[in-house]
Amino acid sequence: MTQPNRSESAETTPLEEALAKNVDATEEVKRATDELTIVRAVLDKVPDGTPPGDVELAAKRAEDVEDDLSSATEKLEQVNDTLAKEVKAGGTKNG
Repeated sequence: MTQPNRSESAETTPLEEALAKNVDATEEVKRATDELTIVRAVLDKVPDGTPPGDVELAAKRAEDVEDDLSSATEKLEQVNDTLAKEVKAGGTKNG
């Protein structure tokens, strides 16, 4: 079995790779949160005649998802800070 990432792992540690992936995930969550905020703004402008139950259900679900994403973003940012400190403190050495 070959190890295609052998040279790559010599350049970066698992901790550095985890930090990079976590930073990417944080950005994805932030983008999703921003998009959901736009969806909520559109829902607030739904024309009259739309069944109110449908709009209320969609708005409530959007709010719940937005809250979940905000919470996840905060946790990811905390992990990013911890990982960055660990990398600076010596987690950059292989072996």
